[in-house]
Amino acid sequence: MSRVRLVRVGLVVAVLVAIDQLTKAIAVATLTRGERIEVLGDLLGFALTTNRGGSFSLFQGSTPVLAVGALLVSAYLIHLVRTTDDRLTVVALALLLAGATGNLADRIFRTPGVFRGAVVDFIRIPHWPTFNVADMCVTFGGVALAFRVLRPPRTTATDAER
Repeated sequence: MSRVRLVRVGLVVAVLVAIDQLTKAIAVATLTRGERIEVLGDLLGFALTTNRGGSFSLFQGSTPVLAVGALLVSAYLIHLVRTTDDRLTVVALALLLAGATGNLADRIFRTPGVFRGAVVDFIRIPHWPTFNVADMCVTFGGVALAFRVLRPPRTTATDAER
């Protein structure tokens, strides 16, 4: 992968993590626990919650393990970004990396301390756990990666000759 492309991926990840952290900071500053603000009737709302576990509140109390796991996964995602040339795969990996990094930042820097912090969630939709921008990045990145696995890029004669 070219250095320019790697820098672009880094910028995309940085912007997405910044958006995630900014929206979490706004949520913490403006929402109170137990309060629900309806934005689009029952379709979309905001409600402040924190999660010391993983997705869907699994593995509660395992924040240090989840944080170390996120560090390892992030390192592996960076390796994968560097070794692939498929654009959709690069986008998917960048989204996954941004999501992992956004939630890892909460686990490292939020109260009560390093590797013990809770992830801030605040977006509510019907029949789904509360989530955040980092979670959206992980979801969309996972869907894009699954699509790429199910639909590999077509190879041309010149690709086969390389």
